[in-house]
Amino acid sequence: MRLLRRIIVGLVILAVVLVGVAFLLPREVSVERSIAINAAPDAIFPHVNSMQKT
Repeated sequence: MRLLRRIIVGLVILAVVLVGVAFLLPREVSVERSIAINAAPDAIFPHVNSMQKT
């Protein structure tokens, strides 16, 4: 019975720690990517204008 109680208490402590850490994280996250393409804009525009596979 003591082992079960320790496991439950450990899980509750872990849950409280995880919730506490979650409150410290930022609400919004932003991810940006960029790439330099060595081609003329006229050659690239048809590919980025339409998001379909070409």
